[in-house]
Amino acid sequence: MHYYRPLGVICVIMLTVARLSGQDMSVQALPPDGALVQKSQLWNLMITNTAASVQSRKLSMTVIDRKSNRRVLSALSNVFLVSPGARLYQLADMMPVMYNALSPAFNGTDFDFLPAGDYQVCYELLGDKGSRSGVSCVPVSVKLLSGPQLQAPQNNARVSVDSLAFSWTPPTPEPLLPDALYAIRLVHVEKGQTAENALKENPVLFSADQLSSLSLLYPATATRLENNRHYAWKVTAYNDQQEVVSVSWSFETGDPAQPKATDGQVYTKLEKEGVSAGYSLVSRYLRFSFDNESADSLFQVTFIDVTGGRHEQLPVDSSLIPRFIRGINHVQIDLPAIPGVRKKHLYELRLTDARRQSWKMTFQYQ
Repeated sequence: MHYYRPLGVICVIMLTVARLSGQDMSVQALPPDGALVQKSQLWNLMITNTAASVQSRKLSMTVIDRKSNRRVLSALSNVFLVSPGARLYQLADMMPVMYNALSPAFNGTDFDFLPAGDYQVCYELLGDKGSRSGVSCVPVSVKLLSGPQLQAPQNNARVSVDSLAFSWTPPTPEPLLPDALYAIRLVHVEKGQTAENALKENPVLFSADQLSSLSLLYPATATRLENNRHYAWKVTAYNDQQEVVSVSWSFETGDPAQPKATDGQVYTKLEKEGVSAGYSLVSRYLRFSFDNESADSLFQVTFIDVTGGRHEQLPVDSSLIPRFIRGINHVQIDLPAIPGVRKKHLYELRLTDARRQSWKMTFQYQ
């Protein structure tokens, strides 16, 4: 059984011990920046040795969940040599490293990415005679790029009440929300309401939670839906550490109809900044839809490589981007024509107008 102290108490204790032991060394943590944080990146540090000689040290690392104030992971490096002066150190300089998982989300040593959450990561250098120095704590936040993506019924579709089935895809990147369960909510949509407002204001007509699958057949025992009525639904993905919500979609009951783009292809909708972004797996052609509510025809299109926590912006030739019209636009981009786009990488597509409003989606190039 683990004994947990509040986060502030843990940090104060570590800092006090370091002061009493003398500070011949200091550690400056270089926290990863990005949606994906690999555990190896946590060992990127600047260590300064103020002594005149080479010193041997071990490095202790503790990861604390800022929401629960509990330690979720600890690790201890091998002995390594610290030269006088300041130098950058990485995992390879301290191998092998022993990890101790203190939370199921970090169980084992085979995880590559930190689960989604807000953490405090603390470091401490340990000498061979019990000396302690170089305490440094930094915040690290790992955010999901996208919540669950609703698949069926399609937004604004017309469906039969006798064959109603819901389906969705996992949040992305999926490894950041291990052991995810799902909850679904369904409500009536009254005249003049949006799907978002209906889900906030109206009584729940049907709900189900602790779902482990990515689909649900509307139960025959649930309240029967009425024909020619509008309904709104959304899905929440969650585990013990985090939860993330999909966008809100609506559908109408009646004779089935399945609207498509004019060429019959599937296009991922760009969502406004602040809303869970759409996600797509792309083999060659990136297809997205954009509802242009303004009279603007020119937008800045940006590709950002977010693989492994990087934020590398790629140039996009404006000739590859069509002029936008008012209303729904369906855009297709040939990814091999974009310099620097690499397979097996995760990207964010961002569309920005002259007023600096942004819409975005994420996709993985297979």
